Amino acid sequence: MESEMKEMRCTCGMSPSVAMASVTGVKVSDLVEMAGVGPEVNTITFKDKEGYGLPMPLSYVMEKEALLVYKIDDKAFSEGERVQVWIPDTVAKYFTRAVADIELSVSEEVPEVEGPDEEYRAKVNILNTVSDTFKVGDLIAFEGYADDCGTQVVAVEFSMDGGETWTSFDTSSSNTEDWVYWHFDYVPEAAGTYKLDVRAVTEDGTVSPLASSTVFEVEE
Repeated sequence: MESEMKEMRCTCGMSPSVAMASVTGVKVSDLVEMAGVGPEVNTITFKDKEGYGLPMPLSYVMEKEALLVYKIDDKAFSEGERVQVWIPDTVAKYFTRAVADIELSVSEEVPEVEGPDEEYRAKVNILNTVSDTFKVGDLIAFEGYADDCGTQVVAVEFSMDGGETWTSFDTSSSNTEDWVYWHFDYVPEAAGTYKLDVRAVTEDGTVSPLASSTVFEVEE
């Protein structure tokens, strides 16, 4: 069975947290095919040693090309953890850690896969930590990411006036497999206290419920 390496996101459905990682593992679909599963099977559950796991449609897991991951960023898991399940465009609560059992079953009602809570849609974050005071005329560079767990981010918007006006940057050429990594440069023309607000807009019109902000000082 061949291993596969992918860049994949892990996003929390109930907080602003999101991360990208290079993961190595084997396709769940290859394991299912080897097991010779009958056509009536429609549900799969990845369980840890405590029996925890959330059921998902087998078709969903196959279509998403889920991986049983044994290495993240070239670092293998500890002996007690072994493998995790990672699924593209899926929130982290379905990423069972230390998978001990894979249960295939027939369900009268195929379970739905939940996405992120509405308040954590269109996540955006400024990665800079601003600790210095800048001078008038300095070029101040900011960077960060925007992501919506499988829904395309079509724009990242920036405001320097408390959200009264926004400057939009088109990201409609982005894909849904990776987060959008953005850069924003600003040159202050006067001394004072400044605040940068950043938000994301998705293809379905969702605007970040939680914008990301940073405050910085500029001197003459």
